[in-house]
Amino acid sequence: MVRIGSYLVCAVLLLITASCNEGDSVALPPDGSTIIGPSSETVVCNPFTEGLSLNGHGLVGRLYYLDDSQPRYGSAFDYINNGHQVDVTLYFNQLNVPTRPFDRGFETQAGEVIKTNNGNTLYEWFGLHFETALALMPENPVGDYQMAILADDGAVVQVNDSMAGFRTLIDDDGVHPTRMGCATTPIHMMGESPLPIKIDYYQGPRYHIAATLMWRPWPADPNDALCGQAGNSLFFDSTQNPPTAQQAYNDLLARGWRPLKPENFVIEASASGGGTNPCADSQPPVISNVRVLNLTQTTATITWDTDKPANSQVAYAAYPSTTYTYMPVDGAYVTSHSQTISGLTSFAVYSMFVMSNDSAGHQVVSNVITFRTLR
Repeated sequence: MVRIGSYLVCAVLLLITASCNEGDSVALPPDGSTIIGPSSETVVCNPFTEGLSLNGHGLVGRLYYLDDSQPRYGSAFDYINNGHQVDVTLYFNQLNVPTRPFDRGFETQAGEVIKTNNGNTLYEWFGLHFETALALMPENPVGDYQMAILADDGAVVQVNDSMAGFRTLIDDDGVHPTRMGCATTPIHMMGESPLPIKIDYYQGPRYHIAATLMWRPWPADPNDALCGQAGNSLFFDSTQNPPTAQQAYNDLLARGWRPLKPENFVIEASASGGGTNPCADSQPPVISNVRVLNLTQTTATITWDTDKPANSQVAYAAYPSTTYTYMPVDGAYVTSHSQTISGLTSFAVYSMFVMSNDSAGHQVVSNVITFRTLR
């Protein structure tokens, strides 16, 4: 059990790996190096969601709670300003929490559940202060965007888009079931400049929570019909595990709204941990069972397995050359991999190796093996 008020500092290991680009000459990438980060005793990873965190990406959160003597506030800022801060740092891979029950509390990397001073698991009457920066992915065009948040209970989103200080972009505060709060002014996103934002959120009485940050390119009419609408069964069916989308949420997707992805959130260097994410998976995949199948005069199918989902890429060269051709990356994250090499010369010897990257960016490279095409 973690009692509020404890604080330790030590180190966690994060792995930084290199990658190969199509057409490069091969030099097998080295293992990564270690960096100093916060203690597993004081780190909470993705308390509302599952999935891998990406190193350098995500949201950093601070946790506050009300004790039994305090009033039950109806504003996120009241929780942050008057609540008791817990000496842990929360790291979220993204902010995409569909409406669902929450009663499991906050567990540190060390496996300890945070409890209030009276010994109760903390899962109601708490506030969260998030800091991160928004960044574009390759599929996100430069330009103006409309932001929105689906929140239960209240949430306030602030943005520093003028670099002169934070302004309130979305005010979805107060006691309410899942409600869509929408920005009425755009933010301008540029490819080279992540945009600092802050989000203050609170959870009142048990049991439902919701916190999904969404955006879309700024539309001709920003007055979406669902802005300001609320209901714990309006956007998601929280009786299902995992929650399933209702028609209202599907309508939002049809109108261009999308939840932000983990790659859209950048942890700034000024944040706790110096811009790293200690919840990022530090272990690369393990490759096994590399095989050459279905050989013909001009083709060969390469298969292999990984111990966790990862993408797929094969590199090959006519033996004894060490200048390898890299096949296009298959971006699907799977544990059973297959790529077919074509355009080979009959009865020729080739060397090849396979590579896989997991969603946290860790790469593993197999040993080099040789094969001969059919005559």
